[in-house]
Amino acid sequence: MSYPLPRISAYMAASIELLGVFLLFFGLGTRIISILLMFIMLVVIFTVHLKGGLKAANNGFKIPLYYFIMLFVLLILRTR
Repeated sequence: MSYPLPRISAYMAASIELLGVFLLFFGLGTRIISILLMFIMLVVIFTVHLKGGLKAANNGFKIPLYYFIMLFVLLILRTR
């Protein structure tokens, strides 16, 4: 797929996703981790799932798009 520095990119993405799950669960750093995870979802959509179309059954981008929208909502909502 011609990623720059593929091994480092894979470890960074996996680390952000693993840490992001815990941070989002506990509500810590929600906005920052949402931005990072949204970036990962955009990369996933454009590099892997775009050619499959919208349908998830064809390896499409429907599920990553749902994740992106959910993360966007977490980013823009203000909590008290």
